[in-house]
Amino acid sequence: MKFIDFASGKKTYAAVTVGLAIGIVQGLNDAHVAHIEIPGWADWIVMFLGLGAARLAIEKQSEKTAAAALAKDILAEIAPPAPPTR
Repeated sequence: MKFIDFASGKKTYAAVTVGLAIGIVQGLNDAHVAHIEIPGWADWIVMFLGLGAARLAIEKQSEKTAAAALAKDILAEIAPPAPPTR
């Protein structure tokens, strides 16, 4: 449970970091500096992981916004009670 709490909000950054590292290694390989082959399918996996993490973040933000709007509407509908009559 602690890892899940730690990873909350960091999945997109992790996918971008891994993608950046793969791009740097591929660039070094193309420049004949490093001889590390990265298979082409690794780019696709990282891309879809990043898209999934971004989609999850957008859904969570939408839920928070919708809940805040609903709470605001509910609070706006609450009226103070009428004064007692004798």
